[in-house]
Amino acid sequence: MHHEILVTDKLIGIGGFADVRRAIWMNSDRDEEEGELAVKIFRKLKFGDRENTLQVLNRRLYGEIQTWSRAQPHANVLPFLGIHYYEQGHLPALVSPYRPAGDVLEYVSQHDYKRRSLALGIANGLAHLHAWDIVHGDLKPVTPLSKTPKHSLPNPLSQKNILIHIDYEGKPIPQIADFGRAKILHVKGFTGSLRTTWRYTAPEVLNSSPTPTTPSTPESPVIAIPSDQENQLLTKQSDVWSLGMVLLHVLSGKEPYPTLSDFQIVIAFLNKEEPKEPDHPNLAECPAKERVWPLLRRCWEISKGPEARCSAKECAAALSVPLKEHTADSSVALTNHMPLPRQ
Repeated sequence: MHHEILVTDKLIGIGGFADVRRAIWMNSDRDEEEGELAVKIFRKLKFGDRENTLQVLNRRLYGEIQTWSRAQPHANVLPFLGIHYYEQGHLPALVSPYRPAGDVLEYVSQHDYKRRSLALGIANGLAHLHAWDIVHGDLKPVTPLSKTPKHSLPNPLSQKNILIHIDYEGKPIPQIADFGRAKILHVKGFTGSLRTTWRYTAPEVLNSSPTPTTPSTPESPVIAIPSDQENQLLTKQSDVWSLGMVLLHVLSGKEPYPTLSDFQIVIAFLNKEEPKEPDHPNLAECPAKERVWPLLRRCWEISKGPEARCSAKECAAALSVPLKEHTADSSVALTNHMPLPRQ
C-alpha cells in the first residue's frame, strides 16, 4: 500500500491459515473510524513440507486477491484496500476497513433493527458477486462455532464473513467478507480443505465430497475437496442454498436445523428434509412473513435439485418488494445497489 500503516497486537479474528489484527493509518487526516483497519496476516510456516505448503498459501492469497478485487466496489461487499508487507517471512497481508459493529448476528442480537433490510443487503451482495461470476463458496453468518457440551456460542475471535458497516446516517449495512474460499467461474481453483459449518453448506457439496470422518474439532468439520472437484461442487446454486440458510438465521434469530447436530444434518440432507417452519416462531414477526417462507424454500430447494433454486438476484428482488410496501424508510443504501451488469 502507498500509505504507511501500523499493525497493532490487537487480535480481532482467527482463521485456518491467517490471523486478523487491528491496524491504523499513520500520518492520516482520516477521522477515527476511517483510520481503523483490519489486516489479514497469513501465519509463518512452521510445519510440514514448507515448500508445498507455501505454494498452497500463495494460491490462496492470489485467489483471494483476485476474487475480492473483482467484486469491488459494492455497498454490500467489504472494501478491499490493498496489500501490506507486514514483516519478513510473512506473505503479503490483506487490508480492509475495520468494522467495530461486528458480524450480522452480533448486531441483530443487540439492536432492534429491521432484519429484513439486513437480509436484503446480504442478498444484494451475493447477487452482485454472481453477476461477476464469483462464487463465494462459504457464506455463513459466523464461523467457526465454539462449543461446550450444552451450548454453542460464537467464538469472538472467529473470522466473520458477513460484517456490519454503520454508514454516516447511522444505518447498518451488511457487507460480505472473507473471500478465502471464493472463486471465479471457469478459473481453476486450488487444492485445500473447506472448513465449514455443515448446516449452511449445500447438501450436494457435503454428499459429493469424500465421506467425512470424525474431525479433530467437532465444532468445525473439515471437508477435503480436491481441486478437480472444487469447480463442480461450489456453484452459484450452492451459494444460494447458503444464502437461504443465512437469511433464515438472520430473520428468525435461530440457526437452521436448531435441534440437529452436524452429523444429524447430513442424514437429514440424505432424506431431503428441509428446515421446519415451527422451529422458527420469530419469523412470524417479519413483514410479509407469508411471502418469506416460500422464498426461503426456493433458496434451499432440495427435492428437485440445485437447478430448481432461485437466483440470488431473484431472492433480492423478492425481498425488496415487501420492504417498499411495508416500510417508509427502507434501506436506500441497499436497494440502490442491485448487481452490476456483466460486461
